[in-house]
Amino acid sequence: GTAGVVFAAGVPTSPTVPSTEPGKEPGRDVPTPTVTEVAKVREDKELGSKWGFAASAGGSVDRTAVAASVGVRYRIREQWVVGLDAGWNPWVTTSPMTVHAGVATLSGALIRRFPMKFDRVNLRSSLHLGVSTLLFDVYGAPKYSTGPYGAITPLGLDYDLGGHVRIVWDAIEIALPVPLLGQLPLYYEQFRMMIGVQIGG
Repeated sequence: GTAGVVFAAGVPTSPTVPSTEPGKEPGRDVPTPTVTEVAKVREDKELGSKWGFAASAGGSVDRTAVAASVGVRYRIREQWVVGLDAGWNPWVTTSPMTVHAGVATLSGALIRRFPMKFDRVNLRSSLHLGVSTLLFDVYGAPKYSTGPYGAITPLGLDYDLGGHVRIVWDAIEIALPVPLLGQLPLYYEQFRMMIGVQIGG
């Protein structure tokens, strides 16, 4: 008889079952962090003293320039840091190729951090407001002319190395020193990349 015949046609096949190898979550290629690895990350992310020190250097290729700064930091909370920076921003002209003394800057810093719980990388945005002082004579702008200064980094990152030390990378910092205001203001806007180190804070 045909009563025992099973018709398999049209029966859908089962989808492939995601891997459930030890150390991996189903459907993920990246291994799940172990308890030991998470503990090590948390140790490296220890904040240390509320007070800290920061130094950075970088440059701009849009309006050619280099920049360097040193400063102090104070941590209000893990997400909020304030500081005070002193910097030097030499300007470079390309026709002819000449390095000018540029400006000195003094600014307050406000940093908003977005800490990653299980990773050493943290996102951050920063704002700097202060003054800039011209360090060389420009036609219509005498040396030591002083005006406002501002800089903003919409999105940067810092990387915890452990021992309360972080590498800080601001891939795009928009800076605008304006050492002379008036009918013919002198300004030198820059789109620059900065990299530095922060200890504590």
